[in-house]
Amino acid sequence: MTAPVTEHDRDSICGPAKLAGKPESFGSVRSRVVSAGALYAGGDELSIDGGTLSGLEAGRNYTVRRTFRIEWDPRTETGEHTAGVVQIVSAAERTAVAVVVYACDEIVPGDRLASFKPEPLRSPVITGTPDYRDAAKILFPDRGQLLGAPRRLLVIDRGTSDGVRVGQRVTVFRRQPGGRDPVTVGVAVVVAVRFDSATIRVERVIDGVAEGDRAALHR
Repeated sequence: MTAPVTEHDRDSICGPAKLAGKPESFGSVRSRVVSAGALYAGGDELSIDGGTLSGLEAGRNYTVRRTFRIEWDPRTETGEHTAGVVQIVSAAERTAVAVVVYACDEIVPGDRLASFKPEPLRSPVITGTPDYRDAAKILFPDRGQLLGAPRRLLVIDRGTSDGVRVGQRVTVFRRQPGGRDPVTVGVAVVVAVRFDSATIRVERVIDGVAEGDRAALHR
């Protein structure tokens, strides 16, 4: 049995993120303890390559992540995809057993265990004024997804270093030629923040989000 996990916004965990620096890893998924079906699901037990010597602790929760290249060009951003959350139920020095708390999608052997830092469920802050002059660039969606659709999670190039905070509202817009007023294509909210990037959840789409569209944070 796993210990209860505090209620939180799963999008703050399951959403894509920009990888900054060396990927964090306390160990990696080796296999199921008992094989039963193609996909991992809540309650499945996993054997882990990694144990107390690599920082794993029994009873603690970890995210299960893998990195992905946004495009074939090695100069492009590298993203982090989160496949789920696990809890360590037993740990020796170099091996451990984990139970899947929930899966965002498919967990596969080789996925690495990283820190679990959820955001609580909260209402978005009151709508402010979109800052079109210092708009964020939309970097990428999650692995294998297209940009624009309701509930889609997207990574932008603004983070805590720019004053971005969870719950902040965002207007997704498209610039027009000739300096005319920007066209709103969707509205979103920040669900997770890192130092130089953040993950937003598209709440409503007026027009499909496309490459080159920008994100104006509400100030």
